[in-house]
Amino acid sequence: MRTAEGRTRPGRKVWVAAAVLVVVVAGLMHGYRNTNALTGDRLCGGLVSTARADGVLPGSGRLDAEGEGLAEELKDTVCEVEKSSVVLGSGRGTLTLRVPLLIAAVKKAPGTSKGEAPGGREAEVVGRTGVVLPCARGELYPASESGLQYVEARKRHPDLPARDTYFESFVKSAAEAFGCGTSARR
Repeated sequence: MRTAEGRTRPGRKVWVAAAVLVVVVAGLMHGYRNTNALTGDRLCGGLVSTARADGVLPGSGRLDAEGEGLAEELKDTVCEVEKSSVVLGSGRGTLTLRVPLLIAAVKKAPGTSKGEAPGGREAEVVGRTGVVLPCARGELYPASESGLQYVEARKRHPDLPARDTYFESFVKSAAEAFGCGTSARR
């Protein structure tokens, strides 16, 4: 078929091939940005399983780890695991392991006090969305920060759970996964 200028229009096969290519590329991008299909079974030099980190961090998305695990003297941040997604409203979560200097500083910060974490575990409470929990292998500092993505999604979908709901679930999962204390209530 020719146009008025003498050029031929792309045939149906060309359009179908282009559409299939777009769908395949979009599917691969979605798989890479929003799933753990390409992530190994263990993160942080083998310290944390992908399944455990995925269960602790709120929302959906892909896990990325920065760091190699245990440092010789355990004085620095040794590994940070982040869950992120490009899906609107999914938010972002970060889990940092073995950070004694950070935890010591957090415990001395103004506003930190002895209290209870969500679920009734004894903890040092840091504001509304942070706690320091005594755990089997040291202390754990689960903290949550909702980003602009959550705020924008909440404007469009007022029925989304409140930030505190996500934090409570996050702390409970982290406490169970890392063997952090027992309930303070009897």
